[in-house]
Amino acid sequence: MARIGIIQVKYASDTVADKCPLCNKLTELEIALYQGTFVIGFPLFPTSKKSEITCTTCKNSIPFRNAPNFAIDKHDTLVATKKPSIWIYTFSYFMVVMMIWVSISTTLDNGKFKKYIDDPKIGDIYETKTEKSGLFSKKDYYSYMKVDTIVGDRIGFKKCLYEATVGKRDEIKRKPEDEKWSEEIVYYTKEELKQYVASMSNLDQKFVIDDIER
Repeated sequence: MARIGIIQVKYASDTVADKCPLCNKLTELEIALYQGTFVIGFPLFPTSKKSEITCTTCKNSIPFRNAPNFAIDKHDTLVATKKPSIWIYTFSYFMVVMMIWVSISTTLDNGKFKKYIDDPKIGDIYETKTEKSGLFSKKDYYSYMKVDTIVGDRIGFKKCLYEATVGKRDEIKRKPEDEKWSEEIVYYTKEELKQYVASMSNLDQKFVIDDIER
């Protein structure tokens, strides 16, 4: 299960030799800086930072008010010179960029599709996608509709007799034209078709229009 919550990531550390105020032994004190990070399976964004001074002998965390001055000076130097790496958020940045790109691409495509629906041409090919339940999971199946008749606000289509998963769509396209299309004409209004244009809000419909070729 993916972890969800805040974790502490150590991004800098150093040691100083000094007397531990807790165990009263001359030892090494470790100064560590941590960056809190909110994760949902992968680091998403930074939260607050924290620092810690630990005795390597008794393993106790030393309160800053009791820490030796040399340890405090070393801590202040670390804070001033060491910064958390931004690379741990690379995947998050990538996901944000991809979401923006998909959103822009979808908006542009949908604008083109709706323009084609408003001004249909005989022979336009609509690629449709339908989600179906399989043995272990759901799968997307693709098929096609070809504009055959235009009557006012209604567009008549001949539907393809075949459907295929994403990697086998070209097999449908290679089939002979006279064997590929049904004889029955199915009509949709332009407004109905616009509701079927694929978007993030309608993927649970009976089918969505994933592409239009002209």
